[in-house]
Amino acid sequence: MLSSLQKFPTCSQYVTIAICVIIIISALALGGVITQREVSGGILALAGTFIGAFSAFKLNDNKEQIKSENEKNKSLNRAFFILSR
Repeated sequence: MLSSLQKFPTCSQYVTIAICVIIIISALALGGVITQREVSGGILALAGTFIGAFSAFKLNDNKEQIKSENEKNKSLNRAFFILSR
């Protein structure tokens, strides 16, 4: 039963959430409840957060890939050394 539970939302769930948020913000902006300045400030903050998180993920992924390649190279060098003795 636990394996059937999803830990993270799927891509379609993210799209649905994003569409709902856009509709709500548009309705609030058209109703005059929030101003364009507030909307643009939120969008800029969201974009900055996304760019920062995405960059951190890519840097960490690259670091792990380099570490894995270095470990493979060390293992191959040890194997060549042992075979050549």
